[in-house]
Amino acid sequence: CLVFDGIIRSAMDSTGFSVYLPHQIGGMLGAFGCLSVASCVAPTEAAALHAALMPAVGWVTRWLPVFLVPVQVMLPTIAFPGGAAEAAGLIAFLTGAWLSTLTVSAH
Repeated sequence: CLVFDGIIRSAMDSTGFSVYLPHQIGGMLGAFGCLSVASCVAPTEAAALHAALMPAVGWVTRWLPVFLVPVQVMLPTIAFPGGAAEAAGLIAFLTGAWLSTLTVSAH
């Protein structure tokens, strides 16, 4: 994974694409291209790779709305992934942090 990222970074720097695109987008496009070629060249191995990566995709899909999408947009439409007990703990933590911030800034 780090080797792939290093190859993408050096290729983008040498061709000048890093001026127009961030390295993360170049890596994403490179991974998509490699997986697309693998799907055409060796479909059985690509299907095995797809099956191996599906648990990670499920995890990212589960937590993506919590961290990467604006809360004001997504929070009313998602179910909290950790359950009611974890949601209550998170709300208690955020409330305590808010109260401590309010107390400290009031002085």
